[in-house]
Amino acid sequence: MGKFLGADFCKKTGCRRAAVFVLFSFVFTLLSAQNDTVVLKKIRTIPLAARIISVDPFENIFIVTPENEIVKYDAGGREQFRYSNNRLGEISIFDATSPFNLLAFFSEFNLVQTFDRTLSPTGEFRLFEAGIAQSGAISISSDNNIWLFDEANFSLKKLDKEGRLLLESGNLNLILGHPIQPVFVAERDNFVYLWGPADGLYVFDIFAKFIRRLPTPEGAQSPFLFQNYFCHYRPGGAIFCEEAAPPFSSFSIPQKNAPAFSSGLQMQGNRVFLSSKTGLEIFEIVKK
Repeated sequence: MGKFLGADFCKKTGCRRAAVFVLFSFVFTLLSAQNDTVVLKKIRTIPLAARIISVDPFENIFIVTPENEIVKYDAGGREQFRYSNNRLGEISIFDATSPFNLLAFFSEFNLVQTFDRTLSPTGEFRLFEAGIAQSGAISISSDNNIWLFDEANFSLKKLDKEGRLLLESGNLNLILGHPIQPVFVAERDNFVYLWGPADGLYVFDIFAKFIRRLPTPEGAQSPFLFQNYFCHYRPGGAIFCEEAAPPFSSFSIPQKNAPAFSSGLQMQGNRVFLSSKTGLEIFEIVKK
């Protein structure tokens, strides 16, 4: 079975955790203030059509274009690296959660491919080799293994770098009492999250044990995770975030300060990233 060969730099130095803590502390201080003191200040536009965006903890930006090319930009908006490979079909998922161990999933071939920070391929394997016929939700774990939802037996699973099973939730259709169809999975600060448009957000502990469910509010658009916050774009322009784990706080960026809705939305550090078919707009969260 193919191997994952991700770098261990952050694991050894703690750089990613430190960066996330500093950035999150800064933005949370801003957002803890009264809502009417917080605004979004546009700082730049990257004029590249984005089908998928992912932003790492250092605010490096990864864009998957309609032509299936991965392009990396640094936090200042300068292009760094490109990668293109059309022999594997369309990239359905790209995850930059780990800056030194990037993940792309090619659903047509049921294949996971990893990259280093320069977008040089470091490993790949087919989920068929791990006994998984189909998955629509897959991401890197905090220890550079893999979380995914196995659509054949309806379970959340964690695989190691060889594709061996490490953890499994059991049949979630039976545990939850109804079928689910998640399209997104992510690990944040010892919690694992599964989300589906019709299902809402399901929260698990680090051992894949179910904890709670957060429904997706009616009319919510482009749901995403910001640390442990479940965020979405509300009709009219407000970005609302509700903490999915204790202490269950929430914050919002007021409607009058939010830009027009676009096809993709992420937050990282004190920045908001809005993607569309024509480009990526980057905003900074600042006090008035």
